[in-house]
Amino acid sequence: MSRKSVPSYRLHKASGQARPIINGCHIYLGKHNSPESRQRYARLLAEMSQPGRDHMSTEDASQSLLIVSEVLVKYLEYAESYYSDGGNPGKEFRAKYPRKYHFHQS
Repeated sequence: MSRKSVPSYRLHKASGQARPIINGCHIYLGKHNSPESRQRYARLLAEMSQPGRDHMSTEDASQSLLIVSEVLVKYLEYAESYYSDGGNPGKEFRAKYPRKYHFHQS
């Protein structure tokens, strides 16, 4: 008979955030011991206790990846404008980021 373990509500010392570790994934819940992080932790445990749901679904994971990719695109757009040289990516931008990340605005 296998037992499912309950992920611990832990403190991530470097960031001060609460984080359980589920299937090797660190899930940050907000400031440690805050009411919001405790609510998120309780919601996470409730979702895990649903039958047939042992871990994050592929839909949840794809949404997280989409958000990360959107953040990266926004940062690269910002970096290109910040390091621009007369509207073109400047020397610093070209040195820091490979050519495949250059954006050309129409």
